[in-house]
Amino acid sequence: MSLCAATTSQSLDDIITNAFNSNENIIFVSAAGNSDQDACSISPASTEDVVTVASIDRDGSRSSFSNWGSCLDLLAPGNNIKSSSNEGNRNYEKRSGTSMAAPHVAGALALDWGNKPSRSAKTVIERLLDKCTVMGNVRENKGTPNLVLSIASLLTTNTTTDRNNATLPTCSSAGEACTRRRDCCNKADGAKCREDKCTPIA
Repeated sequence: MSLCAATTSQSLDDIITNAFNSNENIIFVSAAGNSDQDACSISPASTEDVVTVASIDRDGSRSSFSNWGSCLDLLAPGNNIKSSSNEGNRNYEKRSGTSMAAPHVAGALALDWGNKPSRSAKTVIERLLDKCTVMGNVRENKGTPNLVLSIASLLTTNTTTDRNNATLPTCSSAGEACTRRRDCCNKADGAKCREDKCTPIA
């Protein structure tokens, strides 16, 4: 999805969450936004059940325009990407933006899921993150996880990223207070922020 509301939208968040929870065959991938601001402050980037993608430069820096923060899942190339142009049937232009980064991730998910379509959406997302490259230091990350898309690793069965070495946002354990998405350690104990408390989920 290449759309960003000016702020968070509960109605948009609810539509995405309800669709994701009611169908194991849907994955939403969202551009983080290009305003150099906290992605937790806008929808759908801040939505719990969206894979939110920021942009990274060739030199290993978060792109200056890219939104940032703990609501992001990973980074992908988003600077000077060849894209189709309406100037002709065979023309292209180089464009920059998180809307260039998100399609890399959506395409990678489609390729991997197609290899074993029996898996659930949640399993496919977890595999995507497990196969990311852990960057030692993403410059100007502003709290963004230092996980970078790796299609080669994703399509190889014998490689796994040690996400314990990744720089991930500090999160709260089950029972502790929370205010927004990913405040809870949902990777560790299956908890989500519900009614201002990290609540375990089945």
